[in-house]
Amino acid sequence: MSPPTAGAIGATPTRRAPGPTIRLGNRSARWASARHGGGPHSALLPQPRSSVLRRAAASPGGRDREQPPTLAGTSQALEPLVPSALGSARMGDLSGQRSLDIKVEGLPKTSGYFEVWLMDRSHRKLISMGVLGADGHAVLPVPENVDLTEYSIVDVSVQEFNGSPEHSGNSVVRGAFAAT
Repeated sequence: MSPPTAGAIGATPTRRAPGPTIRLGNRSARWASARHGGGPHSALLPQPRSSVLRRAAASPGGRDREQPPTLAGTSQALEPLVPSALGSARMGDLSGQRSLDIKVEGLPKTSGYFEVWLMDRSHRKLISMGVLGADGHAVLPVPENVDLTEYSIVDVSVQEFNGSPEHSGNSVVRGAFAAT
């Protein structure tokens, strides 16, 4: 299997939340902060543990829906492999379970889904961790027997509904995660 690379995906940027502009290398991103109304992107910023356990957000239908828990601490920016994508990830403990908290904005349109992977530095050994939520966020359990010194890279790929468990080779973001 050849190492996964960024695919030729027709990327359409999503609407950005209001907030301060944060420099990520040679890119800028608008992410909301708790000071600027929070919203779904406030999970990207350090917050007190009590504020990240459970949050409810108004859904388009007016009903409240429960948001997945997030990890407290600072996230590591991931390298965008498609022009519109901005992501961050951190590894930490959530209620006694080692977990990966990942958030990606600007996902390209797809008829498939977005899979989260841990991989080694050569990009040849991969472990599927789960699926990114429709909002671009997921908190995924990481088994204690996974050696994070070996599997130190997180990758998000575009996957088709084709029954294949292998990485598609079309990555959206990739990079090291922060340990909290």
